[in-house]
Amino acid sequence: WLTETQGLLTLSAALLSFLTISGKTSITHACGWATVPSIVGNVKTLLNNTHKKLGLAAAGQYFALLLNCAVCYALFTADAATGIKILKGWAAWGFLNGILFMLSPGSAGKAWGAQSLTEMEAVITSGFGAHMLCYSSLGMALALGHSPAKAVGYAQIPHALFLVDQLLLRKTALKLGANAAATCVFFAVTLAAIAGTLA
Repeated sequence: WLTETQGLLTLSAALLSFLTISGKTSITHACGWATVPSIVGNVKTLLNNTHKKLGLAAAGQYFALLLNCAVCYALFTADAATGIKILKGWAAWGFLNGILFMLSPGSAGKAWGAQSLTEMEAVITSGFGAHMLCYSSLGMALALGHSPAKAVGYAQIPHALFLVDQLLLRKTALKLGANAAATCVFFAVTLAAIAGTLA
């Protein structure tokens, strides 16, 4: 479920990047469209009772759904100036949660209703936090007026830090059987994206 949620965040970031780079819609409307995958994921979780199977509190899932819907509606209906303020607030909320998930997955899990995490679940939860930070960094960079290309570069930094942690520092994912070569390839691609967009 966490891996699927990470995929939805990646899809949101890709959608936001594509729409802003294409220049065919405003930043706030692009961010509104980017919330749709998360809303779909929230609805799917509740309809399939996935939260119950995983031992997660229903309140957190309903809160996430209502928040995503509210932000989506606001980004599509607010004027440009208000929309940018909403986007900044939304990105800040993502930063707070992303940092907590990435650095303290056990505490983050408890905050959202999970009773305990296995070591593997903790690594996946930490990766989810990194994805959330990437998505939030992208939104915040756009809200602060950076070009779409530079925003994409800034958004890759949290992912690079997560991979440094997994490859060189705690190495938890490698200890649990992650493919070191594949992880190094992801790291190289991430560094290339940062260098190519921020240089």
